[in-house]
Amino acid sequence: MRFIVDISDCPRQTQGRKTSKTMKSPMNSGAKDPVKVDLAVVGGGLAGCALVWEGIRRGHRVALVDKLRPSSSSRVAAGLVTPITGGRFALSWRFDEYYRAADSLYRFVQESTQKTFWSVAPALRIFTSSQQRTDFEERWTGPESAVYVGSLQVELLSASDLSSFAAPWGGFSMSPAARLGTEAYVDATRAFLGQQGLLFDALVDLQHELVSTPQCMRIEGLDLQARWIALAQGLEARSNAWFGGLPLHPA
Repeated sequence: MRFIVDISDCPRQTQGRKTSKTMKSPMNSGAKDPVKVDLAVVGGGLAGCALVWEGIRRGHRVALVDKLRPSSSSRVAAGLVTPITGGRFALSWRFDEYYRAADSLYRFVQESTQKTFWSVAPALRIFTSSQQRTDFEERWTGPESAVYVGSLQVELLSASDLSSFAAPWGGFSMSPAARLGTEAYVDATRAFLGQQGLLFDALVDLQHELVSTPQCMRIEGLDLQARWIALAQGLEARSNAWFGGLPLHPA
């Protein structure tokens, strides 16, 4: 869930600007001078990290407020990015557009962090019944399949093609496809910001600690000041003052 407040009068910070000698570490709650950023993202899951990196890519100074949770859904997610999904073998909505955006962003993050977590390779799916194979063939090998295929490459595979697997009904390969190492991606994001003093490993009570001023937004308990605040809280969004009454179904 994302919520952005734009306070345009707050002086802009530059991502490459060095921290002043008087600025305290964000891990020190007793800091006298606030850490000043363009964007503060609350929530460090997949959505929050994407907001962080898109902000950095656009030249903004970005901070992340997120309490480390080793078993969070973003850390244990499979990270599969495939064009064909579900039991009906449907084409993922706007896949070409979203795949290009994801590929561009994750390559930028890998280059920035010097870490590897985005693997591009064809994906293989094995049929679990003869009916599945029939359904797939009707949708993807008939004369109408060109409507769905577009730039995708889909190859129907027989049991003999997959002899190294238990696949009596065969399967199919699809590309482009990729896999995101979600835990490594989140860890790389946190480490990158931590090295710059822009990671706040903390829980915050936004209803009481988030203060709006004529110049900018401020999270008082963290001595953090930002032009914009973005909330990427997942399930927690249902309990905050702004979104609690909405029919949200976050992952």
